[in-house]
Amino acid sequence: MHDFCLADTGHNVGQVAATTSHWAVHWRNQEQYVKCVKINPYLQNTPYVTQVHVLTRFTARVQAGGFGCGRQAVVGTVSLVLTAIGTTISLVFNNNPTKALVTNNFLPQISQILDGWKQEDPTTQGQHTKLHHLQRMTQSIVTNDNKQ
Repeated sequence: MHDFCLADTGHNVGQVAATTSHWAVHWRNQEQYVKCVKINPYLQNTPYVTQVHVLTRFTARVQAGGFGCGRQAVVGTVSLVLTAIGTTISLVFNNNPTKALVTNNFLPQISQILDGWKQEDPTTQGQHTKLHHLQRMTQSIVTNDNKQ
């Protein structure tokens, strides 16, 4: 019995290290979302197509700011939320419905959505703009050095 207590303690410490409090918030949001559509929050006994529809629509709600006081979420945040949901489910049922079976990648449908949002992500656009500006400044400096 002592082994079980030690294992549970180790698991709980690991969960705290994995930002459980944030993950718990994401899980509660997902539970509320699937409750509205009358589906098991762990997506068990739910057809694959329905799982994909629920996950992609939940993802869209997260990205649109439905759980973030109306602020649009960047792709990294959406990915983190999906990881939290998938990990929570896999800890209970040993399967992660957000990931493809053979790889550790998100399902193709989810990956396509995230890829599309990356192109519109303000963070990504800002980084591209900064990179472009830095490249122009570097070219200008090199050009001015060559003229001298």
